[in-house]
Amino acid sequence: MVQRIAVLLLVLAVASTEVPAQAHPGGLARQLSMGGSLFGSNLVLNPYVFEDPVYIFVNPAYQANYPQYAYLNVAGGRVSGFSSGDNIFGNQFVGVSFAPTRGFTIGAILSRDPSVTGQVASQMSTFISTAQGAGRPQTSPPPIDVFEVTGTFDLGRIDLGLAVIAGWSSRTSMSEGPPQASSKSEVSANMFGVRAGVLTNLGGGNILDVAGQFRLDKTSDNITGTDIAGAASNNGEYSASATEIGAWARLKLRASKTVNFIPFGAFQSVSGEPKQDAPPTGGTAYLGSRKFSAQSFALGVGGEYTSSTIYLAGGVSWQSTKQTTETTPPPPTGTTTSSTTVSSVPVFHFGGEWWFLEWLGARAGYYRAFSTTTSRNEPPTGGVITESSVFGGSSLVPIGSYAFTDNSLITLGLGLQFGGFALDAMVSEDALRRGLGLVGSSDNLNTFGYITLSYAFE
Repeated sequence: MVQRIAVLLLVLAVASTEVPAQAHPGGLARQLSMGGSLFGSNLVLNPYVFEDPVYIFVNPAYQANYPQYAYLNVAGGRVSGFSSGDNIFGNQFVGVSFAPTRGFTIGAILSRDPSVTGQVASQMSTFISTAQGAGRPQTSPPPIDVFEVTGTFDLGRIDLGLAVIAGWSSRTSMSEGPPQASSKSEVSANMFGVRAGVLTNLGGGNILDVAGQFRLDKTSDNITGTDIAGAASNNGEYSASATEIGAWARLKLRASKTVNFIPFGAFQSVSGEPKQDAPPTGGTAYLGSRKFSAQSFALGVGGEYTSSTIYLAGGVSWQSTKQTTETTPPPPTGTTTSSTTVSSVPVFHFGGEWWFLEWLGARAGYYRAFSTTTSRNEPPTGGVITESSVFGGSSLVPIGSYAFTDNSLITLGLGLQFGGFALDAMVSEDALRRGLGLVGSSDNLNTFGYITLSYAFE
C-alpha cells in the first residue's frame, strides 16, 4: 500500500513539473462572435479566420494541427430568445483527437449531423400527401445518431485528412388485434458519407486549404398490417434519397509579418427524389414524381491581421443558393418547376479579437448581406409563368441547401483560457439590451447565446 502511494506521489510530482498544454480557443461560439454566418447545417464560419479548430468539420486535414485535443459544443440559448433553445440533440456534440504516432492522428466526432436528412423526410411527406391524399398518416423519423471517424497523415509540407461518417435512426409503432385490425408503422433514416482534405505549406507562410465531401441520405416510411378479416394489407411503402456533393478551397498568402491575404470559394449541391416503393393494397402504382435540388456557391476575398494581443479578420464575398422542385402529376399532365434563388452581393464578414489579459479575451463581429430573393413558377406548356423578386438587407445565405433570415448583425463574445482549457462564449442580443440574466433571470432569456469548451492535452 505504501509503495502504491509513493508511486502515485511520484507520478503527480513529475506531472506537475511538465509544461502545461497550450489552449486552442475556437469553435462555433468564437466564429459567431466574429462575424460568422451559416455555411451549412449547424456550422457558422467567418471564412477569413484562417486558423480555428472548427475547420476540422470542413477539412479533416486541420486535425493535424490539433493532435491531442477534445472539444464540446455545449450550444446554449439562441442568439436571441429562449435560454435553452439550442440545447437539443444534434446541436450538442463532442469530438476528440489523438496522435498515437508521430505524423498520424485519429479522432472521432459524435452526434453532429451535417446531412440534409430532415429536408429529405419533408420532401417524402409532401410526396406521400400528393400520392394518397390526407388519409395516409406519415411520421418523420427521429434525429439520426451520427458517428464520424477522422484521420490525418503528415507528409512534411502536406497534411492529408480523411473522414468517414455514418448515421441512422428508426421508429416502429404497432397496434394488434383481433378483433380489430392490426397495423405496423416503420419509419427510418440513414446517412453515409466521406470527407477528404489537404493542407499544403507552400513556403513563406503561404498555405493552401482544399477539401471535398460526398454524402448519401435516405428515409423510408412503411405501414403494413392486417384487416379485420385477417388479410395482409399495406398502406403504401415510400422512400426518399438524396446525394450531397461539396467542395471548399482557401489560400493564405502572406503579405507581411502581420497581414495575410485570403481568397476563398465554396460549392455544394444536393439532389434527391421521393418514390413509391409499393402501392397500397388494392390500389394502383402512383405514376407521378417529385424531384428536388439545391446548388449553392460562394466566392470571396479578404484578409487577417495579427499582433501580440489583437487579431482582425474580414472580407467581402458573393454568395448564392438556388432551390428547385419539379412536380409531375400522373400523365398526361406536364411538369411544374418551382425555384427560389437568393443571391447576396456584397456579403460582409468582419471580426476582431483582443486578449487584454493572458486568460481573458474579448471579441466583436459584424455580418451583413445585401440579398435579392427571386421566386419563379413554370407550369406545363401553355400555362402562365410567374416570377417575383424582393430585395432585403439581412438575408443570410448558407453554403448548404436552404436560405435563412438573420437579424443579428453585430455580435460580441468572450474567451477564457487556463493552461490547456478554453471556454468560448457569444454574448446574446438579449444581454446587450436587457442586462445579465445568467442566474435568476425571471424572463427566461439568456446571457450567452452559444458556448464551446475545449481542452488541449498535448
